Amino acid sequence: MSTDLIYVPRIRQRSRKRLHYVVFKSQSGELTFTCRGDETSSCHQYPNCECESWGDDHPHPNEPHQQCWAKNWFDNDGAFYVGDDEDGNGKPTRSGRGYVTFSFDGDSVEWEWVAKS
Repeated sequence: MSTDLIYVPRIRQRSRKRLHYVVFKSQSGELTFTCRGDETSSCHQYPNCECESWGDDHPHPNEPHQQCWAKNWFDNDGAFYVGDDEDGNGKPTRSGRGYVTFSFDGDSVEWEWVAKS
């Protein structure tokens, strides 16, 4: 796994506006993550430092960034699907596209599809 992955504890998608979208192709295993947020979105606010991890007592303040903190996790196979149809390898069993919710579990990012309402 890449060493430039970002650990962000306790950040959740709080906005009612859905920002995070995934396209998954089961045949190839290709996953594409897109964040539709901007530098004002909570997922774009994190410390601008070279620290290996961050916690609640981290000394560096959050700053706005152009990239969502979760993007590197999804792009580097550090995000694992946890829905009911997970294939045993952290991927959905069938292709899909839609908005997702995710969180950091201490070692990686866990994600699942947002239920359509």
